[in-house]
Amino acid sequence: MWSVIFSILALLISFYLFRPYFESRDTGKDVFKAVLIISSIAIVGALLIKFIFYKEQPESFKIGIELLQHDKTLLAKIGDFNSYSFKTDSLPEETDNPAKFKVMMEGSDARIYLECTMQKDKTGKWLVKELKEDSLIRK
Repeated sequence: MWSVIFSILALLISFYLFRPYFESRDTGKDVFKAVLIISSIAIVGALLIKFIFYKEQPESFKIGIELLQHDKTLLAKIGDFNSYSFKTDSLPEETDNPAKFKVMMEGSDARIYLECTMQKDKTGKWLVKELKEDSLIRK
């Protein structure tokens, strides 16, 4: 959705920037055609990439990240939480229980690489079963 909005916005900005060329009868039609063709290709390409490579994050991963963001021992090591990153191939499947994933969490003081194992309890609530620290890099 956002890629379409940004693409339309880029098209409008391009039109505004190329406006002086549009006023000239000689180059106006050629530039306008080129902008339309390039913009159309960019929009189609962005949509294809989004639908081909986009993978929804499983519930276990989302809850695991939320729990890790509020883990006091983890925050003591990295400082205030800033962001996290992961590789899509390290995400667990939706049906995995226990679910294992790797994540990098960045704070104000350090960056930490973790291997996390999440498991549902009898009530269906996700809990952190195991947390392995791979490496800690101070800033």
